Amino acid sequence: MARDLENEAKALRRDLEVSFKIAKPTYQFKATMILAYVQLLVNIELFKNSQDPKERRRLINEFEKQKESIHKGIRMLFESPRVQKPDPISPSRALP
Repeated sequence: MARDLENEAKALRRDLEVSFKIAKPTYQFKATMILAYVQLLVNIELFKNSQDPKERRRLINEFEKQKESIHKGIRMLFESPRVQKPDPISPSRALP
């Protein structure tokens, strides 16, 4: 079964964009995540240009590790206290 690495990368980019808008990360965190995403794109290009099965397998494994790292970063971002969680109904808004 063939995988479309570029579509996976595009989906990951959308996830990053949404998380940046919602969570308002620090400049340093945002830069780190963008660099990780760029490295993911570099690995995709290396994979496409490689003919050696061992090298392709290594690049796929690296792709998976990088993708998981970016997902972990997104999860950490939403677990940070900087993210505004939706407030439950306050007592002043509750029905009498």
